[in-house]
Amino acid sequence: MPDTVISTAAPFPFRGSYTRAMAAICVVAIGAAALIPLALGGGSNAAMLAAATITVGGAATFLPVVLLPVSGNFGVLVVFTSGLRMLLVLGLALAFDQTRTLARTPFWLGVLSGAGLILIAESLVAVSMLSRTGRQLPPNHRLSAPAAPTVAPPPTAG
Repeated sequence: MPDTVISTAAPFPFRGSYTRAMAAICVVAIGAAALIPLALGGGSNAAMLAAATITVGGAATFLPVVLLPVSGNFGVLVVFTSGLRMLLVLGLALAFDQTRTLARTPFWLGVLSGAGLILIAESLVAVSMLSRTGRQLPPNHRLSAPAAPTVAPPPTAG
């Protein structure tokens, strides 16, 4: 029976490191999202809703780990996830903002600080891991497809 090759793409070598780093970052961001409204006098309702918003948005952070076997393109998945997370966070925060008992300024500062923390840290982690991956490639490896050959026009007679 012949061997069947399903994929020639190498698995992402930093999957565990990325998962652990992002889990720690999400915990810190959720804590910041809860503590900032409390420190600003927003009350427990604003703190709880800000933390819930960042928890839901933070869950999207782990999509690159789940989807990587399907896609194989880690950098694109991180960018996609960042955009998706921001849309989730903003949509949920706007929904929570419609409640009458919410201290708006402390709530929004908590949400924005938590989301900003995740965005900045995720970018740093992804760039660090992608640069390490690039250093592990052989020197003659091309990251992009080779350019298509150009065809010279036929010589004109005359």
